[in-house]
Amino acid sequence: MSVFPNCDPYILCIREHLSIDDKDAIVMEYLTIPTLKEFMKTVSDHILIWTIIYQILMAIHHIHSRGIVHMDIHEGNMIWTGNSIKLIDFGYARLEKYTSDKNEDIQSVSWILTALLKIKNTLKPNFPLKIWESLYSKLSNGYPAEECLRWMDKNPIHS
Repeated sequence: MSVFPNCDPYILCIREHLSIDDKDAIVMEYLTIPTLKEFMKTVSDHILIWTIIYQILMAIHHIHSRGIVHMDIHEGNMIWTGNSIKLIDFGYARLEKYTSDKNEDIQSVSWILTALLKIKNTLKPNFPLKIWESLYSKLSNGYPAEECLRWMDKNPIHS
């Protein structure tokens, strides 16, 4: 039984599952769209940054709820489809029962948030700094994705 269906809202479509020399491998769809790292160069809107972080947390919550810990969350291991984030490169991923590093996935999001907020022209006069500081604190302390998402729902960013 597969942990993910062939296509999933938060990861690339899985085309094939292989077992080579007693090691599992998956073949995923190939897309020529930008990684989040490439897309980040164009982001200057704090509403879009909020949306990106929210979607990253949704993706992490999604895989964690299926017992998978990614172990290599960073801007280069996500793609921007034009309206959503998808996780890629599960090469370091582990089943949750073999690791206690779920919070490492969440802590990695704090680095992405920092990188997004450093982009030129992001900090405008009406920038809600206190909300971003609170979110950063939750992420850097490894709060569960579900808890961070609930907090974001209760503290929305407005333009």
